[in-house]
Amino acid sequence: MRTLLKKGAKPDKKNAIGKTALMLAVNRGDTTIVNLLCGAEADLDIEDNMYRATALHKATMIGRTSIMETLVRKGADKVSRSASELTLLMIACGYGNMQAFRLLIGRGADPGKKSKNFNVELRQ
Repeated sequence: MRTLLKKGAKPDKKNAIGKTALMLAVNRGDTTIVNLLCGAEADLDIEDNMYRATALHKATMIGRTSIMETLVRKGADKVSRSASELTLLMIACGYGNMQAFRLLIGRGADPGKKSKNFNVELRQ
């Protein structure tokens, strides 16, 4: 990846199914590549073509909390919504990922946001 970036590869280029290198690195849990792409100024909030999901959405779904921390620290949008209008906190709860939920709350995500497409809200 480093060589490709040095030779001018675009970190935000999508593959045939609309995924970027950052999204694929998150899926694989490859923190080295995630950090490399963040350093190459990859767009952290670019959405895939199907679900409007970002790298942070994917990390939240699959419980990659160390990668979530990196993405949030580098400026990823904590209030973005998926195509189904679910917030990151709703996604964390839906996948039973309490570590992700706590991380997002600790970084200022708003549990009071409601879904526009579903009758879903978080309650204490």
